[in-house]
Amino acid sequence: METPTKITPQQIEEQEAILLQAMQTSNVALLDKLIHPQLQFTIPTGQVVSKAMDLEGYRSGNMTIESMAPSEQQIQIIGESAVVTVKIDMKGVFLGQPFQGLFRFTRFWKLIDNQWQIVGGSSVQINA
Repeated sequence: METPTKITPQQIEEQEAILLQAMQTSNVALLDKLIHPQLQFTIPTGQVVSKAMDLEGYRSGNMTIESMAPSEQQIQIIGESAVVTVKIDMKGVFLGQPFQGLFRFTRFWKLIDNQWQIVGGSSVQINA
């Protein structure tokens, strides 16, 4: 019987850094690996988006991110899952409309077949 690998917050920090880089560069191939096929993610408009919808936003250019500055990241490990909350100062364009502001993200990561994937989450715009 294989001994389970100890899951650490540092592993999730690394995945979060990779995710933010993939988002900022619209790296759809990498985002595809990081996002679970059954993703459920609530965006600031209240709409729940799927993996296909999320990837299409980056692929089509409907979502472009000029800058991202994360802060106040908290990570909780729960079994083979992790919950991340992070504040991100973002600037970009969504559906042709420029946006800039502070957003609070919650992401749920799950270790599946030795690959960390996002299975759910949400983002809301917040005041400074």
